[in-house]
Amino acid sequence: MQNQKNSPNIKIWLIDDDELVRSTTAQWLSLSDHEVIEFTNPLELLDKFNENENCVIISDIRMAPIDGLTLLAKLIEKDPHVPVILITGHGDIDMAVSSLRDGAFDFLEKPFDPKRLSVTVEKAIKKRQLWLDQHYQNRYLDELEGLEELIIGQCYPIKQ
Repeated sequence: MQNQKNSPNIKIWLIDDDELVRSTTAQWLSLSDHEVIEFTNPLELLDKFNENENCVIISDIRMAPIDGLTLLAKLIEKDPHVPVILITGHGDIDMAVSSLRDGAFDFLEKPFDPKRLSVTVEKAIKKRQLWLDQHYQNRYLDELEGLEELIIGQCYPIKQ
């Protein structure tokens, strides 16, 4: 059953090479009525990701063949508006500040409080949904441009 406060279109893409962390995080998010797609390889996630994807990404930092910071940079190249939440068990303040400066939505240290993760994910979903709504509205308005030339009539209401 879809929770009313969650957007049915926004999925959570979760990548962590630690199976236990990935599966428990996915289970927690699923119990919070989110659709979770799990990845173990960052290159697979990157290959499937397209601009304007209806997703929020949660990524571990220490992975192979590329780490989460490199993945973040490549995702931001494809779509600078995608929210990426970084998680790590090996972080420090400098890494957190640097990743936020480089475009991460948030940075959580393992073990993280599942409720804090849920709040962070909800905020990321709202941000993504707002951006996607605006993007599609702008595309729609661009498609309408020039239609005024097709309207026949001279009275004021028609011209409006």
